[in-house]
Amino acid sequence: MEKHKIVYVIAENDDEAKVLAKEKWIAEKVHVDGVKSIEEIDGYKISVHNKEL
Repeated sequence: MEKHKIVYVIAENDDEAKVLAKEKWIAEKVHVDGVKSIEEIDGYKISVHNKEL
């Protein structure tokens, strides 16, 4: 049976996002069905900052 899970990652591009998502999913066989880049929500631009800055 195939199970689906939404995994959030921060990446520079789709290829990196797929690698990072697979690392978060613990299973024998893992594939990524899709990647969605989110840069804005409800008119608000999203920015990510290192918490150590």
